[in-house]
Amino acid sequence: MADTLVFRCDANPETGLGHFARCRDLARLLRLERPELSVVFAGDLSAFAQDVARELGFSVFEMAEGEALVPARLSQAGGQKARLLIDSYRLDRAALAALADWPVPWAVYDDFGKFDYAGCPLVINTRVSAAQSHYRAREVALGPSFFPASPELSVLRAERARLPPNSPLERALVFIGGRDMFGVGPRLAQAIAEAFAAIQVVLVQAEPLDLPEGRVVWRPLGRELGPLLAQTDLVIAGGGRSKYEASYCLLPCASVSQTAEQAVDTAELAEHGLCCDLGMAADFDAERVGATLFDFWRPEPLTALRAAQTRQVPQDSGARLARVVSSVLALA
Repeated sequence: MADTLVFRCDANPETGLGHFARCRDLARLLRLERPELSVVFAGDLSAFAQDVARELGFSVFEMAEGEALVPARLSQAGGQKARLLIDSYRLDRAALAALADWPVPWAVYDDFGKFDYAGCPLVINTRVSAAQSHYRAREVALGPSFFPASPELSVLRAERARLPPNSPLERALVFIGGRDMFGVGPRLAQAIAEAFAAIQVVLVQAEPLDLPEGRVVWRPLGRELGPLLAQTDLVIAGGGRSKYEASYCLLPCASVSQTAEQAVDTAELAEHGLCCDLGMAADFDAERVGATLFDFWRPEPLTALRAAQTRQVPQDSGARLARVVSSVLALA
C-alpha cells in the first residue's frame, strides 16, 4: 500500500497562497521520485487552491476557517499512518503538543524560528538567514539550497543560465502577492513604465487593471508564475516566495514589502546580494523607486546578483529537499 503524506496548510484571504504554493511544489517533487505517493491537502483552502490541488492529482480534506491546526479529526485526512507536514503561521505550543503524539514521522515548514522544535523529526526553513536559527529538531533543511523549485522552474533556470546577466531590460513582471494590502501594484507598474521608456510591464493581480498606460498590461492570478517568469527580464515582488522563485531562475529581482516580516526577509536577501530592496509598500514613492531600479539595472550590480544566485540557490535545491523529506518521513 502506498504511503500517504498530508500537508496541513491554509490558502485563504488571511494567509494568502504562499504556504499552499510551496507545499504544492514540494508535493510535485516528491511525486517525481515516488509516483505512487498519496498526497492530501488538509486545510481551509480557497476554491482556487482546491482546484489546483485536484488538477495535480492530489486529494483535498476540507477544514473550517480557524479550526484547530492539529485537531483529532485530522487523522481522517490520510489515516493513522499518514505522514504529516505542517505549514502555518498559526502553529503554537498547543499544536506542537498535539504533534508530539502523532504516531508516525512529521515535519514543520517554518519561517521565523519562533520555537526551537525540540524533538521534531524535521524542520524546513528555506529563508536565506535560516542557518542562523537555533533549532533543536532531529533533522533540518535550512536555507535557499533547499528551495522547492517546481519542474517548470528548473527548465527556466537552465535557459536563463545560458543568457548573460545584463541582458536588455524589455519586460518586467510585477507580482505583489495574492493579497496587495496597500494597492501598490498598479502604482509600481506605472512607475516602472515611466522609468524605462521601452519596457512592457505585466501586472499580476486578482482585480482587472484600470490604467491608461498602454505599456502596462494586466494578467489574472494563475496556477503558478512559471510561464510569466519565462517571459520577463525583471521581477518586482512583494511577499516571500516570489523573490526566491526569481533567485532560483537567475532573474533580477526587486521587492516592495507589505509587512515588517517581509521587510526583514527582503533586507536579508539584499544583504546576501540576492535582491534589490525597494522599501515598504506603505511608504511607496514612485520617483524614488524608479531611480533605484534605474541604478540597479547596470552591468556591475546585475553580474554580482547572478553570481550570488548561482552560488546560494543551486539548480538541484528542490531535489535536495525532496530527498531529505523522503528520508526523514520514511516515504517508501
